[in-house]
Amino acid sequence: MNTLLHCLVTASLMLTISCGVAAFLLRRIDRMTPRLRQIILFAVLLQGLMLFRMPVELPWLEPDPMSATSLSPVAIPDVAVSVGDSLVGPQFQPESGRSDAVTAGSGLLSTESPTNDAFVSPWTDLVTPTALTVWMLGMVAIAGRGVTRYRKLCRLVDQLDPAPASWQSQWQRVCRLRGRDAPEMLVSGAAGPMLVRRPRGYALVVPAPYWESLTVDQRRGVLLHELAHLCRHDVWRQAIARTAVALHWWNPAAWWCVRHYEESAEWACDESLTRADPAAAQGLAASLVQLVEFIDHPPATPPRIAGGLGVQSMAAPPLTERVTRLLNASSSPPSRDSVMKRLLLGLIAAGLVFLSAVQFRLVAADNDAPGQGGETSDGRSASLQVLSSDSKDQIQTLRRRLNPSDKASSQLAQLLDSESGQVAFAGVIDLLKGKYRETARAEAIPRFVEKHFDVAPDGTLALRGDSRQAAESWVQQSRQLGQVLDSMQRRMKGVAERLDDSTETNQMARRMLTDEHVGYAIMLDEFDGRSDPIELFLGKALEKVLVRRGDKMVVIPTLGADGRRQIERFELATKVFEKLKRELPDFASEFATPDERHERLVAKLDDPAMAAVVALHLTKEHTSSATAAVDDLFVQLEKISRDTAAGLVIENEEAWQNLEELLEMADRAGNRIDAVRDRLIQIEKDLDKSDPLTQRFATQIKSGVIAFQVAVDVPYADFDLGKHVEGMISQVMEPEGENGLRVRDDAADQVNQRAGELLTACRTIRRYLRRVDDMRDSMADRQLAESLEGPGRMLLLTEIRRLAEQSQPDTTELLAKEFFVVDEATGQWTVHPQRAEVVGQLTRRAAELEHELAKDDF
Repeated sequence: MNTLLHCLVTASLMLTISCGVAAFLLRRIDRMTPRLRQIILFAVLLQGLMLFRMPVELPWLEPDPMSATSLSPVAIPDVAVSVGDSLVGPQFQPESGRSDAVTAGSGLLSTESPTNDAFVSPWTDLVTPTALTVWMLGMVAIAGRGVTRYRKLCRLVDQLDPAPASWQSQWQRVCRLRGRDAPEMLVSGAAGPMLVRRPRGYALVVPAPYWESLTVDQRRGVLLHELAHLCRHDVWRQAIARTAVALHWWNPAAWWCVRHYEESAEWACDESLTRADPAAAQGLAASLVQLVEFIDHPPATPPRIAGGLGVQSMAAPPLTERVTRLLNASSSPPSRDSVMKRLLLGLIAAGLVFLSAVQFRLVAADNDAPGQGGETSDGRSASLQVLSSDSKDQIQTLRRRLNPSDKASSQLAQLLDSESGQVAFAGVIDLLKGKYRETARAEAIPRFVEKHFDVAPDGTLALRGDSRQAAESWVQQSRQLGQVLDSMQRRMKGVAERLDDSTETNQMARRMLTDEHVGYAIMLDEFDGRSDPIELFLGKALEKVLVRRGDKMVVIPTLGADGRRQIERFELATKVFEKLKRELPDFASEFATPDERHERLVAKLDDPAMAAVVALHLTKEHTSSATAAVDDLFVQLEKISRDTAAGLVIENEEAWQNLEELLEMADRAGNRIDAVRDRLIQIEKDLDKSDPLTQRFATQIKSGVIAFQVAVDVPYADFDLGKHVEGMISQVMEPEGENGLRVRDDAADQVNQRAGELLTACRTIRRYLRRVDDMRDSMADRQLAESLEGPGRMLLLTEIRRLAEQSQPDTTELLAKEFFVVDEATGQWTVHPQRAEVVGQLTRRAAELEHELAKDDF
């Protein structure tokens, strides 16, 4: 909480200071172009948006010799003589990243007196949550007001009528001249002219009485002005600016900056007319004069939609000043900023952006004395790492189980109460996992053989009966893998043939691209060995939900509320689906079929895929009951339908747009549902049904609508992995000569490093493939062995690799086996006597990490 408030206050302070600098510059420098004004003001707004900044250390403080001595890592025993240090050794690398929250809050080497701390703490405990609560409530109120006004705006705009054909034609001609598609043009009674961004696209709104009073040139000026907003994406820029206001709602500097930023946007569009079309600029000036009169004496009370989120209104003030600028610019050439002015103000804007991205930290200067400073005896720098929420939850669960009557266990429990102690212990867990990972790799092929084959006395491998279906799947998948690898190899070979030999980097890249196993190495590295688009999609989606526990998968125990709500939504959608499968075909019989659209709809209402898609769509909003969701659907269908002598017909075009989208989704789902179900059934078999939440998820995978959701969402039905890899490679290439290629100079180091990694992987792959060949040679089923030649060898290697990963024990099992003695009766964990010395080393390591955090931030 303190950290968040600190970030907000820092951002607001930086915004206020930057705003003062910008106000001084805008006041002192005459005739600054609107574009330059916008750049400076946007750089100021960035100060308020950058809540988290990159730390930059400035070693300006004197080192503290007392602190360095008291926390010196030299006391850690040497690696060669310490058994415990094999677990807390030089290579310990927990999760990456740096904990700014802990850095900001660390007080290990605080110079404040205890008296001062006692005096400040009660006030801090009261003021901090109160200030943060008020701040957040203001943010929510501002954001809620903006969203409410935007939704009202969209509803009002959706109710407007299209403009007459002659007005639309002029708008389309103007847009075509600038190479843009013309957004929809609508007419209102009194609101506008303004460009509105709705969820489904832009719309230009003009008031009919005002527009009828304008001449052709005046209309052209208005249209070019609004087109300039469209081309400059001013609506999106305005949204970013208003986000800063929502964050800093109490700060007048934020409101001042946004107001002047939006004025500069209007001036910039006006100025673009004076440069490109002076006649249109004069027309715009005349139309603004009439707009002033129109606003003062409107024919009707305009709805309050002339400003806010998603709107770029031409009626934005100050209109009089804009007319003066347009007329002055039309009578004399537009002024341009001098090169020196642009350079100076550009440097100032760049400096403001730089300040928004960094956070300076005063740290102690390096001390050359041995045993002092932030490095360990082996040259390592202690740094506090960020732990994921899952890792923290696991460690806290372990801490609660520790035996308080055992000295080492009690000391470890106290250590795990601190962030640095948790990070140090995470290093132990990582090293244990690494040890078992190496063991699993060494035993991967024997375990694979044990799972799928019976070994005869002469060493022949006979496929087990329960693995025949898996073997058929290997053969089928190996064919698909072969096609994918051939495509990748062909495309990479084409790139390699175009590479010249002028540099060593190009030669290295060519060697890598022509290696026979590089395609498989890339597939393993980038796509986890998957070549099937549905498998790729499921792998990415399910890794956010499932985690392996032993040889089974379970729903992540710490799955957030959003994840649990998603499972509940699928359960509700399945109930809705079951109802719709029965009721939609009955309702379809009520429709007439006067045209092709109605025929398609009636046919699709009999399709279970349509029922599933509609069920998923309904449960995005309905969370009460399946019956209520279905009843509401039929109420909506009755509203958009009309009874005729032949039956129901739908004449509402907007409703047809929504229906056609659902029909298209149902088509996609129907085309892929069988392939998706096959893969989900395999996943369901791998789930641990003893876990209640996993049981619910397994039920949905087996018989629910999840399969239809996946079938709709798979984004690449005809995914070409070779083309995708070719695109990745082309990002580091540039043309050379007529048809040649070369590695870009700025990407040379990256390519050399990546090529070295892939070539190493290729050598490892070849080593393991020889072992796979030995296994194939021992197979009794020679037809199966021959079917698994070529890409089949790599398919087997992929299956062996996955089995090795699945055999990894979870963290709890690993610690119980290697580090603790578990009392089954009481459930308490006691540090193993042989690991007691590691607890002392962990304590010193945690102190070393805390010592690194003896810094002041500003």
